[in-house]
Amino acid sequence: MSKRLPGDARVADLAHAKLIKDQRNKGMVGPSIRTLSPDELQARVSRSVNIANPADNTDSLSQEMEGLIQLRISDVDPYDKNPRQHENERYDDIKESIRVSNVLSPLVVTRRPGAPRFMVGAGGNTRLKAQQELWAETGEARFEYLLGIYRPWASEVTTLVSHLAENELRGGLTFWDRANGVWALKREIEAELGRHLSLRQLRDEMLARGLRVAIGVLSFYGFAVEQLAELGPATARLTHPSIRDLQPSTTHLQRYCMLNGLSDADWATLRAEALKPLANILTQDVYEDDETEGTKRIRPLDPARIITALERAVAAHLNQSLADVQALRHLAETYPKASLDELRLRNRNKTLGAVPPSIVRPAPSPRTEGAAPPARTGQGSGAVESSPVRSVVTLQAQPSPRIDVSDDGTAGADPADDDPDLDTDANPHGSATDAIVAFTRACGVADLLRLCEALPSGYYMEIPAAGAFLDGDEAQPYRYAGWWIAAMHSGQIDGEHSDHMPEDSLWRQVQRMEAGHDETALQWHIETTLGNPPGLVELGQWFLHCPDHILASHESLLRRLRSLAGARQGEQR
Repeated sequence: MSKRLPGDARVADLAHAKLIKDQRNKGMVGPSIRTLSPDELQARVSRSVNIANPADNTDSLSQEMEGLIQLRISDVDPYDKNPRQHENERYDDIKESIRVSNVLSPLVVTRRPGAPRFMVGAGGNTRLKAQQELWAETGEARFEYLLGIYRPWASEVTTLVSHLAENELRGGLTFWDRANGVWALKREIEAELGRHLSLRQLRDEMLARGLRVAIGVLSFYGFAVEQLAELGPATARLTHPSIRDLQPSTTHLQRYCMLNGLSDADWATLRAEALKPLANILTQDVYEDDETEGTKRIRPLDPARIITALERAVAAHLNQSLADVQALRHLAETYPKASLDELRLRNRNKTLGAVPPSIVRPAPSPRTEGAAPPARTGQGSGAVESSPVRSVVTLQAQPSPRIDVSDDGTAGADPADDDPDLDTDANPHGSATDAIVAFTRACGVADLLRLCEALPSGYYMEIPAAGAFLDGDEAQPYRYAGWWIAAMHSGQIDGEHSDHMPEDSLWRQVQRMEAGHDETALQWHIETTLGNPPGLVELGQWFLHCPDHILASHESLLRRLRSLAGARQGEQR
């Protein structure tokens, strides 16, 4: 006989009771606590008390999401590769601002994989230092914590780029700090890519990461880091103008040492011996008061002191007089291709009141109306085209007390005349040729000069060979602008006369879309091989700061091209 169900029974209760009964029959549910004996109950309690606490796995928790985080000020470190090495000139003002108003914007923090501590991730090292000092000095609770933005670690390159970008936005970095930051970034990128970077490649890699720095500025940065580190704290006084003056003088002084048989290691030793004692003096005058803003500012460095110190060290090592080293260094800068014997010959004759070399050149041959453009003597070999008014330059001792020689070593048409431009009316074609040869030599770009009488100015500038960038040679900083200035004066830019160029000229081919070149070829060469033409402001600054012999050769070129243009107009009439 079945049991009678209570009247208030629910279907859910009956189903649950049946489930418990079935699990108990199968051994899945133990006996009820109500049925346990006191000894069994006590044993169960003992076993539960002895269970170990769960392990602390907080360190393994992932923080891959960017977000706000509050940290103790003492738990955050500055970035150990911070580009700013010198103290911020406005540090006292920043610290006082934090004392009054606290840090108003969160700091970006990050940490390397496996590192236990956080560090500044994108600028703000100065603010961190100021708040840490305030916490240590005052003990006030408001300085104990900081609000940060946690940014997951990406790479050393990414973090360094973030610091450089943030410092550039906020300003205040010294030239030396920027140079070291960029060069540290160069080393990190090279390590990441596994290869050396040229200046052009470094510029492109930085641009891809959001940092825009011109190749010329990168050259200054590299020179400062590699040649002036021995100045120590005095490097804070380095500026862009001082490096612009120091780089060519130091480079040519080093070249003079190499001509005397010194090695790179010898030069490094001489440089250190000259700069380290000078650093102690220069460090004492790093800062000066700025009366306008009522703060201190860095006193700019006089480059002449460094150049003189280097010249003294070289003179002592070579057992030469300081005057001779200074004179030969200037000559090495004016004649960058000259040998040591030629430099000494020029210096000796200059001391005696005469300019040493005489240029032997044949008399101009008659010009033939409608003659074909002169043939090149070598494609990309450093030689210009052959011409009736130009042949191989030969230097020889000349006993005559006076020979007129232009800045590049070429003689005027009339050596007895004081003004080399007075012969332009007699032979405007030859004078213009002399002038453009002199200018391109002075700028280090004569290997791309091609003489062509069919063109208005008698020449054009050729495109460098593949892979040979105009601004890729750090030892010739005037090559890039010199090419564009010469090309501008030649008349080749507008393309009106390009059909008169030799058919194998690469400039003609890309401009006229010949030999398989399409409409994109010329622009590609301009943006890569040649570099985009300098702007008006850049060109104006270049003329203001280029060496005197380059400026003089350009002025002579302009006068002779004007005379040539007038002569051609007269011929047409």
